[in-house]
Order: sequence, then C-alpha cells, then structure tokens
Amino acid sequence: MRALRALLFVFCQTLVTPVYALLMLATAPWGVRGPRYFAGAWCRLILVLARIICGIRHEITGWENLPSGPFVLISKHQSAWETVFFPAFLRPHSFVLKRELLSIPFFGWGMALLQPIAIDREQRREAFQQVLIQGQARLQNNLIVVIFPEGTRVPFGYRGRYAPGGGILAATAGVPVIPLAHDAGRLWQRGVLGKYPGTIHMAIGPTLHTAGRDGIEVSREAERWIEEQIELWSQQPALPYRRKATTQAARMEPIHQLKRPDGKQVPFIVTRRPRRQTVGLKINASGLTVLAPPRVPHQDIEHLLQQRWNWIEKHLQRFQSAGMSLAPPLSDGAAIPYRGSPLIVRCAPPPSQPDPQT
Repeated sequence: MRALRALLFVFCQTLVTPVYALLMLATAPWGVRGPRYFAGAWCRLILVLARIICGIRHEITGWENLPSGPFVLISKHQSAWETVFFPAFLRPHSFVLKRELLSIPFFGWGMALLQPIAIDREQRREAFQQVLIQGQARLQNNLIVVIFPEGTRVPFGYRGRYAPGGGILAATAGVPVIPLAHDAGRLWQRGVLGKYPGTIHMAIGPTLHTAGRDGIEVSREAERWIEEQIELWSQQPALPYRRKATTQAARMEPIHQLKRPDGKQVPFIVTRRPRRQTVGLKINASGLTVLAPPRVPHQDIEHLLQQRWNWIEKHLQRFQSAGMSLAPPLSDGAAIPYRGSPLIVRCAPPPSQPDPQT
C-alpha cells in the first residue's frame, strides 16, 4: 500500500510540474517575482500532496530565530524534501546548488529563474570564489543564501564533512548565520518508492553573529548545533559518510606540444574531467594545463590554445619573471634540479603482474 501511494504521488507530481514550470517561464520577462510566486505555489502543492497521499507531515520550531534582514542559512541536506520546503515557506532566497540540476527538464528550467548560485563541484577553488562573489551580491539584494555544507545529500543517521564556505561568506558580508536541522531523510528517501508516512522534525537554530569572528569558527559552531540536534532526535551518534567513488575519474593524457608563433614548442597537459562542460586553462609553476570535457576533440583544444596564445604567454612570463621556473615535464631523460644537482628522470614500465590463472 505504501508503494502504491508513493507511485501515485510521483504521478501527480509529474502532472503538475510542467504546468507550474511553464507559468514561471511565462512570467520571467517581467522580473523574478512571478517565477518566485509560482515556485512557492508549486512547492506548497507538493507538500500538500505528500501529506494527503503519503502521510508525510512536518513540525517546525524556532521560527522566531529568523532575522528580518539577510543572512546565510546553513542546513542539513538529507533529501529533496527540504529543497521543496524552503521555497514554500522561506522568504526570497538563493540556493547554492550543483550546476547539473539546472539541466533537468521543467524543474531545472524553473530553478534557473530563481537566481541560484550554480557551481561546478569539481572545480573547488573556482566554486568557492563564485560562492563568495555571487553570495555577497545576493545578500546585498536582501536575499537569504541557503547553503548545504556537506555538498550532497547525506542519508539519515550519517554525517558528512562540512565545508566552511557558509560561515566564511557570512563573515565576509557581515551578516549572521542561522543553522537548520531536520530529519527529512528518515521519511523522504531516494528513489520513487522512498516515501514513508510520519512526521518530519525541523529546528531553526539560534542566530550566530559573525562580527569580529572567524568564518571557519562560525561554520563549526553551526555544525555542532545541527548534529547535536539531530542526535537528540535519533538517540544515537551519526556515522561518518563517504561519497561513493564516481565510475569516471579525471583522465590525464600524455604530454602534448603547443607550437609557438616563433616556431618553438611549449609542453602542455590535457586533463579530461567527466562532469566538465567547458574547456579551461590553468597556468602555474608546473606549466600549462588544459581542463576539458571527455569528448572535446584535440584539434579544438589546439585551436583554442592558438587563439589564447597572448594570454598564455603573458602568464607563463609572469611565473618566470617571479623567479618561479616552470617545472620540466616528467618524461624520460628530463633533468630536475634537487639540492643543487640535477636528477635524471627514468620512466620504466610497471612490473608485470602474475597471471592469476597460473
């Protein structure tokens, strides 16, 4: 019976989602107020359907802790339920989310209209800078910035590693932090059939002021409050959670040579990343590295490098002028300076593995 109710809920959700997504798209030319209104209406309808069909209710404490001005909300992320709850009852806000969500038909299209901060999780340094820059802009526009510091959904009863970006953003912008704990993952789990009747508990924590405080310290205080609150509900400490390894890992190609306008060659490395959608260039003391999606042809990469040669040359010279000589490529016969003497690199094939059948 529970499975049939879950299937009925998904069927109803599939019917109403395109309607509200089209309403959001139709009102987008007149500003963000229309899309926010219909997004909130869709979320409230989904919560009503979840209560009527699946028997999922919720109890909330701590509404009085929410400030009237902008703030950073650091929340536990256990399921899709909280992402539906926030637009339904929280005043205008901006999610920090992974960029892939925006490509989901209807749901992602509507989400893109709500001024999210969409990041590439594989580019951690760039993502952190993006959260700081765009997050401060959202806070200046009196929006709440909602951050899930664990970076991904963590099942109920587990605890992921908390990133300190939320506290650092709040301290940089001079706004408070509000921690939020819930146990939605207990009743609203992954998969179509992962809906169980019961009551979801949500607690909004006290205001954590950031004036004169280190952002990392504020993030740790929010983490302690969230995990202690969840432990009170579960009556047991959370287990450490580790992400499953992706089936596709970053793949580094052999060293290539870029022909300069003067005829000389510059070595560069191509790293293929499965989730990357654009080609990026990185220059440091190790030289030139190209970060590319898996299916971009090598000819297109070389063409891009030729177009960006002036930029590449400028940054290569910057490292050389700063006294940071570019590291030689790790190829057979390369000389690496070590304590005043050169070390010669010798590349040997890996030792042959014994045949397991012999």
